[in-house]
Amino acid sequence: MPRAKRGVRVDSYPGLQLFILFGLIFSPLAGAMAFLITYDEYSRHHLERRRVILMSLRTGIVSLSIIFTLLVAAGFLFGQINR
Repeated sequence: MPRAKRGVRVDSYPGLQLFILFGLIFSPLAGAMAFLITYDEYSRHHLERRRVILMSLRTGIVSLSIIFTLLVAAGFLFGQINR
């Protein structure tokens, strides 16, 4: 008796590939914008430059992660609706 494969197949969710593509395009853009905005705001408070860069990088990475995760989740949800 053949075993069922575990995991998520991308082709079983219509539109998921499109949302992943959007995530790959727009999450780095959102991360870069979050970094620039945060860097500009923190640099006005006369903090060390290294500290400002690290805090801004953290904000950019968190923003990138959240946007990508939300887009992939939206792809799964839309895939469930269209079934």
